[in-house]
Amino acid sequence: MGDEPHDVRSRLDRVRGRLPEEADPPTIFKADSNAQAIMQIGVEGDYDPVTLRELAENDLSPRLERAPGVAAVTINGGLRRQIHVDLSKEKITALNLSVDRVVQSLKSENQNLPLGQIDQGDSTYLVRSQGQFVNIDDIRNLVVMTRENVPVYLRDVADVSDATEDRRQFLKITSLDANGKLGEGHPAVRMAINKQSGENTVAVAQAIRAEVARINRDVPGVHLVV
Repeated sequence: MGDEPHDVRSRLDRVRGRLPEEADPPTIFKADSNAQAIMQIGVEGDYDPVTLRELAENDLSPRLERAPGVAAVTINGGLRRQIHVDLSKEKITALNLSVDRVVQSLKSENQNLPLGQIDQGDSTYLVRSQGQFVNIDDIRNLVVMTRENVPVYLRDVADVSDATEDRRQFLKITSLDANGKLGEGHPAVRMAINKQSGENTVAVAQAIRAEVARINRDVPGVHLVV
């Protein structure tokens, strides 16, 4: 960067006295353009927030990541599906069954459904599995222990429900109506796209726009907005 940081610092020093007294001192840092998203894409469609998020993660994001020069796609918005397991303290205590043993049983499975949290009294345990369950009944029918040669299933000691993660943000795409006023908007998912180091930003953006056009043409019930 040569003398650029020194020049910037000198100019800031000259105007420092004009800043409000409560303002923090200016900070100078070197920014990496590759760490900045070169494009933000909104995804709206005829789906609930869970399905819209799954569609973005499983179908749309991989297609965009295959575009020339794209390094990564980060997804925000929508809702992730999660399976909640509410353990009965009385039942697991009577069986001398620990929460850790239940958690390890769940983690060891290699199926196809996202796990969420285990609740036991005032405590909540987040569960991440190497694999995923096929459906919620597979989780309910999981053997968590054997007692006197009789299997004890998760459904015997817990209430298992199909739910979603706690909503931390809410994204909408709004547009102007015929009268030039903003409409109520539609629930949406946002995809932020980063380019590979050394790639031309304009060329990558053109490749992304071309793929967006193909997605809007090929995928029914969904619309991408750049």
